[in-house]
Amino acid sequence: CVGQPVPALTATGTNIRWYSDAALTNSVGSGSPFTPTIDNTVAGTTTFYITQTVGTCQSPATVVTVTYNLSPAVPTISGTLEICTGGNTTLASSATTGNQWFLNGNPIAGATNATLTVSAAGGYTVQVSSSGCSATSAVASVVVADPAAPAANSPAPICVGGAVPTLTATGSNIRWYSDVSLSTLVGSGDSFVPTVNNTVAGTTTFYATQTVGTCESPATAVAVTVVAAPTTPVVSGTLTFCSGGS
Repeated sequence: CVGQPVPALTATGTNIRWYSDAALTNSVGSGSPFTPTIDNTVAGTTTFYITQTVGTCQSPATVVTVTYNLSPAVPTISGTLEICTGGNTTLASSATTGNQWFLNGNPIAGATNATLTVSAAGGYTVQVSSSGCSATSAVASVVVADPAAPAANSPAPICVGGAVPTLTATGSNIRWYSDVSLSTLVGSGDSFVPTVNNTVAGTTTFYATQTVGTCESPATAVAVTVVAAPTTPVVSGTLTFCSGGS
């Protein structure tokens, strides 16, 4: 490949001579091994002709070529590098052919397409080969995000007619839902004043999640409980009494 050291050439015979032309007029070396002078910075093929001489007789020449191929362009990897637990992402090589994918420096068996679907964290690279030369991409580090449920507590119960409390949760990008399946979003943010019917006793449950990157956590349940006020007490007994009595 372009840039690699010029190889030493070898031949078996007696009184080996090396020529740069088929007419055998330009001798460039003798003996074996022989390291030719070649410009290894450009692609191309250089031909040498080898003879042996026995006594005073020179043999016909054997042709040997040294070929320098261009290395392929260094590939790049594109795609989402953060995935959620249980999910996956697709990485894509900038090269359409000649790919071999690696995980943490180890080749992935059968992974030779231009794209690779991954579900495991680690450092992914892709090596592109062409004409015996190769180039390797920079490492693409895939991480698996697994955010925990946010910290949140249910407020103290309120009495019928009382003010609905503000709910709070600690985490990133807090979302509030009214159902355990997390399909009905009713609010967002660390603080949230829910819509609760405070005119009747009962419990309304909300579900808070946090989102880190593109991954949403499991939910923390937060309950708002409205309790009925106690009945007004009635005082009974004799309300008048004589002086000195009780």
